[in-house]
Amino acid sequence: MPSLRDSRFGASPVLVPALVGDMARMFRQLGVESLRASVVDMDSMAFLAAWTITDNGEVSDHSPDRPLDSQFPGAMATITQLASAPAEQTVVQRLSPRRWSFAWRIDSLHVVIAEARYRDMRATVSQTDTALVRLVCDTGIRTGQSGNPEAAHAVSGSLVWPGGQDRRQQPRSPLANLLSLGLMAATCALALWLGLVALPDARDATAATQVQATKLRGIADSTMVRALSQAMATGDYGEVQTELSSFESLGYFQSAAVVNARQRVVSLSSGTDGLRMGNEVPATVAASARRLDLALGSERYGQLLVLAAPSTEPVENLFGPLRLGALAVAAGAAGAALLTLVRQRKSRRIGD
Repeated sequence: MPSLRDSRFGASPVLVPALVGDMARMFRQLGVESLRASVVDMDSMAFLAAWTITDNGEVSDHSPDRPLDSQFPGAMATITQLASAPAEQTVVQRLSPRRWSFAWRIDSLHVVIAEARYRDMRATVSQTDTALVRLVCDTGIRTGQSGNPEAAHAVSGSLVWPGGQDRRQQPRSPLANLLSLGLMAATCALALWLGLVALPDARDATAATQVQATKLRGIADSTMVRALSQAMATGDYGEVQTELSSFESLGYFQSAAVVNARQRVVSLSSGTDGLRMGNEVPATVAASARRLDLALGSERYGQLLVLAAPSTEPVENLFGPLRLGALAVAAGAAGAALLTLVRQRKSRRIGD
């Protein structure tokens, strides 16, 4: 027969530093004020362990010397009811609106009887409350058996939670720490290079390219204006069309139209759907077109309308946000590296 104070079910010191804190938080969330539990031998009706956990994280052992019914009213009848019950069955009894008892078997010889005290009055208890009580009690019992293989085998159906040391302190290997710091440092350096060197250089190169493109477009515009003005001066619109088509084939524009002094269309390139020869250019089309006057000396013959493509955001407008983003990434990586380094030093001091 086991002794009155069976060491298999004693309160474990590993339970106190970590698990009790977790249990206390669960208690507060679910409105549990305290939980008192006992492990009872069904043959001898003797207490093997009795302990209490409160929502403040306080754990205390109680003397099991008092009669069973004095601690848990109706416990004898409950144990008798559980003698032939399956392990998953939980007997729940209402002791008062704020006090409820829970009982279940953990093996063929032992029963757990727990009393939960709630802050508020309850007419019923939910499955969540029942599961919480069983979880806390099974965890305390199982943790108390650490280092006793025979006892662990005896209550093999109970739950296992990691010990407080394992849960709270899981130090990473030095190599993993170095790799993390190296990755964050590389990210910071790359972001700084992008924000301070690469993007400004790209912006300057883009600006220089745009200046060169503007000069080349000016030369092309002068060439088209001179040739089309000479063709318009002959009064032969067929020659105007020939000149316009030749410039289109050379890639001077994608679509264009030539209008005379009365703003009537006299020549069209491809891609000018909606425009008709002899008609005026619609106002919506003319508003978005680039106009080049066709003239020789003081004589004006009309205009060349280079139809504009859909407007897009200039590339140079993107460099500012990209640079700010790169600098923000660099600052974040540097902060993360600093925080990691501080935590490592604290961990080392705690370990020492």
